[in-house]
Amino acid sequence: MIPIKYRAWDKKRKELYHWDKVRQWTFDQVSQPQEYDEDIIFMQFTGLLDKNGKEIFESDLIERKGRVCFVKWFISPSFCGWDLYYIRGATNDNDPEKGGLWNGWEVIGNIYENPELN
Repeated sequence: MIPIKYRAWDKKRKELYHWDKVRQWTFDQVSQPQEYDEDIIFMQFTGLLDKNGKEIFESDLIERKGRVCFVKWFISPSFCGWDLYYIRGATNDNDPEKGGLWNGWEVIGNIYENPELN
């Protein structure tokens, strides 16, 4: 079973909170829509590890063979799951490397802390 973990990006403070901090927040704290809807972005753990054993989260930037992607939850009428959206090195339509293979990717940052990599 995949462990349920989240991390959170605080847009006001420009800080990333890892699971140890997020799991300490109470339900009351995160259920206040007026306070958290606009300021906090939650990112879910995919259950996958990169080639170095680092956990891969939603919105991570990952790289393999010169291709850089970000990780995003994908929903279609027929299925849902984690997908890679290319930033550079290939297009989303034509890369045979994509094909559901998650081996060999390395986390190089995330879209919030590392906007220069986008």
